[in-house]
Amino acid sequence: YGLKVGRGQGDFRRVPLAGKDRRGGLLAQGSFLVGQSAGDDTHPIKRGVWVLSRLLNDPPPPPPPNVPALDGAAASRSQPLKVQLDVHRKRAACANCHQKFDPIGVALENYDGAGVWRATYPVVTKAADGRVSVSAKGGPPVDATGALPGGRALSGAADLKQYLLTEKKDAFLEAVTRKLLTYAVARPLTFADKPAVDGLVAGLKRNDHRLGGLVAAIVQSEPFRTR
Repeated sequence: YGLKVGRGQGDFRRVPLAGKDRRGGLLAQGSFLVGQSAGDDTHPIKRGVWVLSRLLNDPPPPPPPNVPALDGAAASRSQPLKVQLDVHRKRAACANCHQKFDPIGVALENYDGAGVWRATYPVVTKAADGRVSVSAKGGPPVDATGALPGGRALSGAADLKQYLLTEKKDAFLEAVTRKLLTYAVARPLTFADKPAVDGLVAGLKRNDHRLGGLVAAIVQSEPFRTR
């Protein structure tokens, strides 16, 4: 993460974050950033779909057939990734879904495939013998801006976090509740579970959004006790 941490006895210590807009929270963790990448570079689609599916419980449908895949690896790209995304959005069959998750993934473009913060894209050069080399720095500036359906602009990771914390807070709370309840009862939720989910979300809000309180409430809920 590029943080200066002093040597010690191995105990946990609070580490100050100089660039709070860069680090902190789940979306800046290497576990998420690496897992939703494409080998040696980022993959905005994977990152955007993950946020929609896992954090907002709004998974997009699978892509239609005969749609060409993106050049995931930097060394194989014929076009910048954002240009490829623009091409996908021009396809009628792709536009509705891509306009929902592309801006989310693009907002995280400052984190490379390994989760390292970057200000520029890598430079890809091809030698006369066909060998390809990739330099991490020196390319064009990273463009982490986009617009969601309805016109809401997103600009970088800090803005994405603020969007999720404010405008999508209720969707996030319901997504966490649904996924934890699904795990607890070991079955998919149905429409009959909606009253229980609504009650759990309301209790989560009253309890200052504490996960421990949600776990206790799920154990006492009607779906867990009876179904």
